[in-house]
Amino acid sequence: MINYTLMEELVGQATTVCRISPEEMFANNKEAHVVEARYIFYMLCKLNRVGPTEIKRYMKSNNHNVTHSTVIHGQKKALEYANDFPPIEKLFNSYANTIK
Repeated sequence: MINYTLMEELVGQATTVCRISPEEMFANNKEAHVVEARYIFYMLCKLNRVGPTEIKRYMKSNNHNVTHSTVIHGQKKALEYANDFPPIEKLFNSYANTIK
């Protein structure tokens, strides 16, 4: 079952750090900064123990279909972004430290 409260919080975190609106994140848009926000969202989900299937369902409920492999790829790419952009690394670390 999708925890919409958690998912909306994570969308808010991803869109804030990428400076886009939640609507942009779910739009059919492949601009780099929008894709980056989605990937950051996928990683935040992973840090909160939300699996790819639940992520797919949530994205679909917002009219944006993704595949399991896209979610996994996005999570890996998000870690690369964190290495290059300290605010993303800080965001990931804040979630990682609260889950232990």
